[in-house]
Amino acid sequence: MKKHLLPFLLFFISLNVNAETDLVLKDPTNYLHYRIDLKSKVLSKEQRTGDWENLGKLQFVNIDLRDFKILTNQTFNERGNILISIEGTGQLFRVDLKRLTFSRIDSTYFRGHNFSSIKFIRKDTLFSLGGSGFWHVNNIETYYSYKLHEWELVHVPATEGPHQILKQFGGYDHIRDVVSVIESPPFYYKSVKDFTYDYFEKNLDTNEWKLLGEINAELLFKLGLKSLESEFLYGMYIFNSGPFVIIGNPVTNKIYSINKNITLISHLNELSERKGSLYSYYAENEFNKLPIKSDSISFKTLKSMGVLKGDFYLPKKMEMNWILLGGYILAAALLIYIFTNRKKQETNTIHLEGLPENSVDFLRRFLECERGHEFDSNQITEFMGYSTYSFETQRQLRSKLIKTTNSYFSIHYKMTDIIERKTAKDDKRFSVYSISEEHYDKLKDMLAT
Repeated sequence: MKKHLLPFLLFFISLNVNAETDLVLKDPTNYLHYRIDLKSKVLSKEQRTGDWENLGKLQFVNIDLRDFKILTNQTFNERGNILISIEGTGQLFRVDLKRLTFSRIDSTYFRGHNFSSIKFIRKDTLFSLGGSGFWHVNNIETYYSYKLHEWELVHVPATEGPHQILKQFGGYDHIRDVVSVIESPPFYYKSVKDFTYDYFEKNLDTNEWKLLGEINAELLFKLGLKSLESEFLYGMYIFNSGPFVIIGNPVTNKIYSINKNITLISHLNELSERKGSLYSYYAENEFNKLPIKSDSISFKTLKSMGVLKGDFYLPKKMEMNWILLGGYILAAALLIYIFTNRKKQETNTIHLEGLPENSVDFLRRFLECERGHEFDSNQITEFMGYSTYSFETQRQLRSKLIKTTNSYFSIHYKMTDIIERKTAKDDKRFSVYSISEEHYDKLKDMLAT
């Protein structure tokens, strides 16, 4: 829990300090770095010797130096330029290396909810999954829209996928084009060894999550790991909290232990991958000099050093008596359905693919009021179960769920705009929502329990 609290402490402490002098950026194409002197506006590039080459003075565009009180960042290669994401915010900046400009490109306001999110670029689009903030880990999936200059929802948070996503427990496998996630423990969980670590993969072509099993945590802890936090590189989990480096390979579903000291894999080193190799970087500040210690090893060689220890993930545990009980319950439910619920066949189809799970409960609460009753945005958000999210996230989730629900009923039942959005009569700045009077009775019959 202390590791999770550290980003928040840094965030709040930083609100009362001045912006740092230098913004150091990882070169997204190799293991070296760029550096921006925020006072002189000079851009420098790190050399393998440890020296810095002056590339010239940057033109600052839409830059507020107060945004750089938190200097933890992640960088991405954007067609030869550097895209910068500031940790714990939705803020995005771009360094144009040819034109020598440094500019903010987003219009995000809210911050503090996405520390340690999984970020990656796929098909020229930057995605962000999960993250933590205010003692809560989420599973919100967004992408950055260059057109709107904002982060947009990929879809309503999936119920079939992990509920808690952090980059310490997963990442993007660009080779297989999937996202791998070990569901992380919540903040309040006391014993990391007792937690059930479910393993999920998301197919980005179909945009679907799949639960593959439970991580073999018992074996991993027996091998000496103190935590399942890791580095996710080249489609593999590299665990380094024990006496030896442990590799979890989701592709082969195997755990390997490297029973020798590998100095290039250390908590003090910055690890990255490039063209099938693992790169390790360490810089030591000594009298304004930065001697570099770097090393590399191919992932093929690294895997060959491992000793097979067991399966990486296991089928979900379930006692046989529970399986039998489940079968009896399913058979009984089927008989009840056949003999007593034939008239509700149309109603049951609302649970088919395409309609979010929470949409049904949301509509039923909506229909508890009389025809024509109007609700404000706060009431609608509470009905949807999104009231604990930030204001900006509430707005996106609310819009997404209403749009998805209206589209579903329009396609499957020819019921157009069952949820209507209108301008409030008493204050034109706000909106109110109601169930269409045309579809009110039919919808109420369909959702009758």
